[in-house]
Amino acid sequence: MANKADECVILATAGYDHTIRFWEALSGICSRTIQHPDSQVNRLCISPDKRFLAAAGHHSVKLYDIKSTNPNPILTFEGHTNNITGVAFHCEGKWMVTSSEDGTVKIWETRTGTVQRSYNHNSPVNDVVIHPNQGEIISCDHGGSVRIWDLAENSCSHQLIPEEDVSVSSVTVASDGSTLCAGNNSGNIFVWHLEQYREKTTLVPITHFKAHGQYITRVLLSPDVKHLATCSADHTAKIWEVKDLDKMIPARGSERPQPSSIQAGEHAYWPPALGLGLRVQRRLCLLGHRLTMATTVVRSALLSTITVKLAELLSTAANRSDFLNLQGALYRGVRCIIKLRKGGYGLLLTTGAFMAANRALYTGILW
Repeated sequence: MANKADECVILATAGYDHTIRFWEALSGICSRTIQHPDSQVNRLCISPDKRFLAAAGHHSVKLYDIKSTNPNPILTFEGHTNNITGVAFHCEGKWMVTSSEDGTVKIWETRTGTVQRSYNHNSPVNDVVIHPNQGEIISCDHGGSVRIWDLAENSCSHQLIPEEDVSVSSVTVASDGSTLCAGNNSGNIFVWHLEQYREKTTLVPITHFKAHGQYITRVLLSPDVKHLATCSADHTAKIWEVKDLDKMIPARGSERPQPSSIQAGEHAYWPPALGLGLRVQRRLCLLGHRLTMATTVVRSALLSTITVKLAELLSTAANRSDFLNLQGALYRGVRCIIKLRKGGYGLLLTTGAFMAANRALYTGILW
């Protein structure tokens, strides 16, 4: 939902407070709030044409018209029996895929809201994405597996177990289909190269590394595949610079895992975890809704190249004592005062914007 005249970026956020909020990212102003009374919102996804917002909740997914002022969903997708953890749209919006803690991945016809296919995991499913070729979907589960489902064959073509008995919490695939990344509950990131090998998709393990001190909640590759964003229960979000991964791919004919080594039940071979090609570029502290937050960007944007625009900012997660809550507003429109790490003070406004001592307005802080 971008206005070409002013390059406006709108953020959509939701969480356990049963609301969905739309924010003008450049100003930090909340422009619209939708009540979602049936349940918390676990995940948001924008349709490819930027017209619709899918909100995944406890048992159902609700579809909202982004440009409409109608607060009610235009369609509800019902069929799961537990929390829905992931949602993604087909490139033309013809169908939608969801994952759930009920142990299934479902494909839905978006026009009618009916289930077209259902695939079973042996464990609660944590996330699902669609491969850019639109012919495969990739899911991960609490049991520690990553599965690739071939839609033409209507079956699971690959099953990976990157780390024994460790839940895989999130997966992301590159926009060009070249790379697959997964994050797990040990705080580790695993990276595979995807290629067509003997007319079938083959996964070549590239590297793995420790990204966070606690379990990872989400991983996401940027549209240009130059950055990887990760967030974790350790209260940090990190943006990693991804480079030279192609140099780490074993040359054909050299010692490399054969296709059979990445089939169902087999463990992936991993090169030494040197962290090659990845380094932390930004560490961010974001705070939005009162409880756990799901966030998405209506217009794809590489946020790491500019100051990150926040819906609401917050203090320093690393040191709570740096946050001075005055138990009420100093005056109308001020939520609290923030002691800055490098000295001085600023005001956090009720709009979500941050005002420094010189009264200059900021919409985000990087450190």
